[in-house]
Amino acid sequence: MLARTFNSNSPAEGQLSSKVSNKNTLKLAFGQTATQDTGGSRDELAKATDEIDCEPMFRFTLGEFARVRVCAAWHLWAFLAVSTAGRYH
Repeated sequence: MLARTFNSNSPAEGQLSSKVSNKNTLKLAFGQTATQDTGGSRDELAKATDEIDCEPMFRFTLGEFARVRVCAAWHLWAFLAVSTAGRYH
C-alpha cells in the first residue's frame, strides 16, 4: 500500500485594537492511497478524505475584569469517489 498525506496546522493571532484581539486556526489535511499486488503492479492513486477546519476566535476586553470570547468553527470534509476508469467524479 502506498499512502501520500499532507497535514497543516496554521495559527495566526492579532491585536485588532486595545479592546479586541483575534486568533485564527486553520487545519488542512489531504491524502491519497494506492494498493500494490504481489506482482508489483500498483493501482491508480485513489483520493482519501480531505479535511478543511477553520476556527476563528475573537476576544473582547470590556473592562478590568470582564473578557468576552466569541468562537465559531466550520469543518469541510470532501469525499471524492473514483470511478473504474480512475477519474474523479
